[in-house]
Amino acid sequence: MKRSGFMLLLLIVIGPILWADIFSLRNGIILVGKIIGLNEGYVEIEVYGTKIKLAVDEILRTESNFSSLKGKTIDIELKDKTIIKGKFQDYDPDIGFLFEIDFGVITVPLTNIKKIEDPLQKQKSLTEFVTLGFGGG
Repeated sequence: MKRSGFMLLLLIVIGPILWADIFSLRNGIILVGKIIGLNEGYVEIEVYGTKIKLAVDEILRTESNFSSLKGKTIDIELKDKTIIKGKFQDYDPDIGFLFEIDFGVITVPLTNIKKIEDPLQKQKSLTEFVTLGFGGG
């Protein structure tokens, strides 16, 4: 009985992650991927062709579509280290990200992306860390 209760609790906590494609992390990083495994306290996902493990407490929220990113300012770091800053418009798995920058709209294929960040969440994460460091030190 205890084991089935634990499994039910785990499903309630982890359940939304199982159907997610977009993972927003507490440090501002946005991952687009598929879940390939679950371990105790960790989620293994395939992101941009690479397998990574995430602690469940690193995940701020999960989503199955990109509607919450529409019009949001994000930073995209390409594999060649180029950083593009602009507003997210749309996503198509066959084409990539439709991204509005200062001089127009461009498409960035997912295969060219190294990292996507939400600069506001990143700043919030850094502010919380500094506050904790000064408060705890």
